[in-house]
Amino acid sequence: EYTEGSAMGSFYERDDDLYFTLDNFKSDGYDGVATYTTDDGATLKGTFYRMEIIIVFEGPDKDYYLKEDSAKNRMKTVSEDAGIYYFYNPDDTFFETFGPNSGTSYSDYIIYDGEGNATVVTFTDGVLPEPKNATMTQTDKWSKDFREYQITEIETLKSYNVLLGVFTTLWDESFDVYDVYNAAYFGDWRTEENGRLHGDGYRIHPATYDMDGDGNADLTGLMVRAEFSQNDIQTHAYTESARGSVIVFTYNVTEEQTASYVFDIIPPRNYLKERKLIFGAFAEWEAGKRSGAYIYLDGQGNATLYNSLSNRVGTGTYKIEESSEEYTYYSYVDDVNQNANFKFAIYIESESSGMTYFEYRKYNGDVNGEYNGDDWSHLSVNSFGEITYTDHYGVVYEGYYAYDAQKRTLTLYTFDGTGITFVFRFNRTTATFELVQ
Repeated sequence: EYTEGSAMGSFYERDDDLYFTLDNFKSDGYDGVATYTTDDGATLKGTFYRMEIIIVFEGPDKDYYLKEDSAKNRMKTVSEDAGIYYFYNPDDTFFETFGPNSGTSYSDYIIYDGEGNATVVTFTDGVLPEPKNATMTQTDKWSKDFREYQITEIETLKSYNVLLGVFTTLWDESFDVYDVYNAAYFGDWRTEENGRLHGDGYRIHPATYDMDGDGNADLTGLMVRAEFSQNDIQTHAYTESARGSVIVFTYNVTEEQTASYVFDIIPPRNYLKERKLIFGAFAEWEAGKRSGAYIYLDGQGNATLYNSLSNRVGTGTYKIEESSEEYTYYSYVDDVNQNANFKFAIYIESESSGMTYFEYRKYNGDVNGEYNGDDWSHLSVNSFGEITYTDHYGVVYEGYYAYDAQKRTLTLYTFDGTGITFVFRFNRTTATFELVQ
């Protein structure tokens, strides 16, 4: 092809991986278009692409999975299960972010030739090992979008079952995946309310949740066994573990929204107890900053207090005290020291750095309210450390406060980082305040 304005013609380089001159399959190697003659003698023209040793020919009516038979100088058809399958590796946001490399920089994978032979690649600490040759035999376990195979590694004779399938995210991205059978995901778990959660041994295959035990599945979703960290105040992520003491069951509420049930596995009968309360580690927020201390809530009503060195300094229980449109209030009751009891609310703070923190703020009922100054100024104070001051010129200052109970003063520190501070003395009886400095 000649390009105007140049002294020479320009050329496309042939891709030898896409160049075929077989008896029943011909392609010039330039544009991904081929002519294929089927076993029935029909001649079709269509596009094609390569998956390792497999050629997928996209015909007018269906796709053909082909493999070159060099001895016979032709393409032969193989199972439509032929292809590359990535190991399913869920994380705490797998519905939204799942992909071949989700949760890790490396993914194990299987290349299946559609004729009973496979190459298995398993990474260890990011190091690519020698690929393992194996045989693959299909079992009689079938379901929509999933097929079960037994893999036997030729050198070690190690044998295990895998499930092949297509995983589609909420954003309609599809990936060919596989999962290895694990007995930790097989069985019927009874819940405290006599419901039943059923898994068939594979994380990629839908689990079912019969909420009232009537024998009918009310929800279909994915389940993961996991462990949650007791000091994670930033992500609240879980770690997937076949020995995990928690089951996370996630299902679609709408096409673009998911929700989850989180259950603790209670020994020795291993029944499930739902975490009905908020749970996780929450940083203590005091006087406008995180103090370094934190509280861990287990979702079952038990709480543990830790200091800034992560030493346990108290245990107790918590429950919802009251709810409003703005906050849900919780009460903490200490197991030993009743003077350590307090009420709190949960906040999620996103910072400009991109970090997100889960925090708890203690309730202070001694200071909240609306206060007027004698010069048309106004002070608005909530129970969880936030304050708004409007001076007599109408200038608004927003920030957090430190409370001195002995002096009955509030010190306002502005959110904007300018270093501007104000000190107020207030009177709850008259709902008035004065600016001290």
